[in-house]
Amino acid sequence: MSILEIAETVAQAYPGLRSKLPLRGAPDWLVRIMGLFDGDIRANLNELGYRPRFDTSRAEALMDISGPQSLVDMTAGILERGLVEGMTAKAAA
Repeated sequence: MSILEIAETVAQAYPGLRSKLPLRGAPDWLVRIMGLFDGDIRANLNELGYRPRFDTSRAEALMDISGPQSLVDMTAGILERGLVEGMTAKAAA
C-alpha cells in the first residue's frame, strides 16, 4: 500500500484523524527540488518511483487478518496509548 492508500484506510476508520493525514502526494520533480535544500529529503531521493511488492497472503491467512484491518488495529493501539497529540480513540472515531 502507498502512504496515500494507508492514509485513506485510516481516515475511513477514524474520520477524526483525517486532518492529521496526508491528502495527496508531491510530484517527483518537486521532491527533487526540495532535496536541494533539505538534507533529509535528499537522503531519500533514491526511493522515488520505487514501490516494492510483497505477497502477504500467507501471513494474512496465518493471522486471519487483512492488511487494511491490521492498519486499523494498529491505529487503535496508537490512539489508546495516547501517542497522537490531543486525540483519543473515541474522538477519532
